[in-house]
Amino acid sequence: STFTPSKHEANVPSVNVVPGNDTFYLDCRLLPQVSADDVRSKVLELAAAVADKRNVAVAVDIVQQQAASAIPVDSPVVTRLQAAINRVYGVQARPVGIGGATVAALLRQRGLHAAVWSCLENTCHQPHERSSLTATIKDAQVFAHMLMSPAHA
Repeated sequence: STFTPSKHEANVPSVNVVPGNDTFYLDCRLLPQVSADDVRSKVLELAAAVADKRNVAVAVDIVQQQAASAIPVDSPVVTRLQAAINRVYGVQARPVGIGGATVAALLRQRGLHAAVWSCLENTCHQPHERSSLTATIKDAQVFAHMLMSPAHA
């Protein structure tokens, strides 16, 4: 799972005014086996500790939540994806899980098996996030293999 401060509101319109409120957002991408309720409880616990220590009020609001359940590792989308990755990249892919708030999460909420995959530069959700054109082309080849290969391949 990842927890990344992702947005900070201006709070005041001028540079010479000390804000009375500070509003920021935390992007939490949870792996399917991590309980959103457990994370929420921990965040509330930490917020209460900060409020007590600093003698301030802290409010926690859930702005957006897209919990996703895991899919079976032997589902057709997973096995076809593994075969396509092997054909294009020459490596054995293995299911490891990926956080929620992806398009797959929305599809899984509707009962569809959906897998998430791409070849990344390891800069996700960071300043100067980037991708490789070479990897993007190969990823497109993986998807083409999935679409064009026989279902039993």
